[in-house]
Amino acid sequence: MSWCIQEAKNHFEIEGFFSAIRFSWDERFHFNGESHDFWEIVFVSEGLVTVTEDEQVFTLEKNHMILHAPLEFHRIGSAGGTTPAGLITSFRASGKLPEGLSEGVFALSEEDAEAYRAIFDRIYAFYSKKTDDEYAGQEASALLSAFLIRLEKKRSVNAPTSSHEPGAEEYRRAALAMSAAVCDNASLSDIAATCNVSVSYLKQLFHRYTGISPKSFYNKLRIQYAVRRLQSGITSQAVSNEMHFSSPSYFSVFFRKHTGKSISDYFH
Repeated sequence: MSWCIQEAKNHFEIEGFFSAIRFSWDERFHFNGESHDFWEIVFVSEGLVTVTEDEQVFTLEKNHMILHAPLEFHRIGSAGGTTPAGLITSFRASGKLPEGLSEGVFALSEEDAEAYRAIFDRIYAFYSKKTDDEYAGQEASALLSAFLIRLEKKRSVNAPTSSHEPGAEEYRRAALAMSAAVCDNASLSDIAATCNVSVSYLKQLFHRYTGISPKSFYNKLRIQYAVRRLQSGITSQAVSNEMHFSSPSYFSVFFRKHTGKSISDYFH
């Protein structure tokens, strides 16, 4: 008898966890926006949570989940005068996660929500060193990996820009204008003129929906773009030229300033 093995290909691997947080906020809580080089999951167990993700503004309800991919700008906070609670998990992964995980909002069934809570408890026990099981990290990683594979096959809500958030659509247009001009080194005046608003109003919009200045947001978009181009194999000099930096050395300075690492260290 001959045997034939069907090898199971691992498309991605969860390498470790940065956080496992149970949150409970008052009705005025907002966390200023950020981006980082690892994945983050936000799950809402009660109340309403507003999420800005790049140019989109979402409102998450009970059993809603959203995933922020590496380098995606995001901001989260309370919404609708509620006192929301939920779970936040961040992790680093290598390889290619299922496409679509970072697009829109997922509405979990009660069964899926309970399954995720159980997985979070495993991650929390491992992350907070509340278990002596030497395989706890591997088990938590495997459980979360399997959950994410199943999740991607489910239909995301793709919630529209929150209609009850005043100015959300204007913010979206401004963020998209910045994204379209990511290689142009545009000024705030350029962006404001494109959106037919004043610079002062542009600053108000970004303070409301991102918690940071429009210039800081624009620079984060430029870093996102630069990293993706570098990851695709384009040389730093070519990226510098494409993005209209005055010189490759200034591009390197800009990169280090906004990532905390040199280009070579970042891709090491």
